[in-house]
Order: sequence, then C-alpha cells, then structure tokens
Amino acid sequence: MSQEHGHSCAFCDYSTINKANLLFHALGIHLHLTPYQCPLRCDLRTTNYTNVRQHLRRKHNVADADHFYRCSECELSSVAPLGIIYHYFETHVNLEELVAENTAILRQGRASHDSDRGSKDEPPDDKHKSVRDQMSLRNILN
Repeated sequence: MSQEHGHSCAFCDYSTINKANLLFHALGIHLHLTPYQCPLRCDLRTTNYTNVRQHLRRKHNVADADHFYRCSECELSSVAPLGIIYHYFETHVNLEELVAENTAILRQGRASHDSDRGSKDEPPDDKHKSVRDQMSLRNILN
C-alpha cells in the first residue's frame, strides 16, 4: 500500500520509501521466511541480502562481500540478490498451497473464533493473519 512517504505494511506500523524493504519486512516479520543463507555455510539464515553482506564482513572478514548470495534451501548462488528471492519463491515456496492451507484453517475456525470474540468488528488474531500476509506478499512480488 503506497502513501505519500512511501510504502506501508498492511499489518503493522512499518513504512518505508523502498518497496524492496517492505518485501524483506514481510518475509521476516509476518511470514518468517529466510531465503538467504551465508555462502560460507555457517548457520546464518536471513530475509535480507544486506544482512548477508554485513555478516560476511564482520564474521568472516570478507572484504568484497557484495557478490556472495546463496539460497537457504539449495546450492544456488547468484551475484543478483533479488534473483535469490525470485528463485526461492519459484522453487521452494508454493504460495497457492500456503494460501489454500491457511484459508481452510481460517474457514474451520471462523465460526468459533467469531463467537469467542463476541464482535466481528475486532481484528483477527495472529493465527488468522497468515492468509492475508501471504496475499500481501504475492502483491509485493508482482
């Protein structure tokens, strides 16, 4: 969702002028996905390629860390950090399945959830947020 000062997260108060930062925020905070891994095979997994660069410089003393990006799920490496994101979602994440699974959970729990809340005007809890989070991520990637 775009505002005068940039892009705002639909699910929290986070906003940024950079759309890619909104993607990384959604990946880590709302979806808990970590598409990047340290290319030197230590245990770092992260949502943001800038974290990989910082990590390589600080932990492994790699001076020219701008060309090291590795998928957290396979052996693919790339000099293009956003290429890893697209690869990760095309190869390792099936958004259609995730949305379908979460939609089924949402439908099963909706009646009891609404009666427990007492009011349909209250926002849904985090358990029911995941479907909307998935759809938001799909919109960001398109």
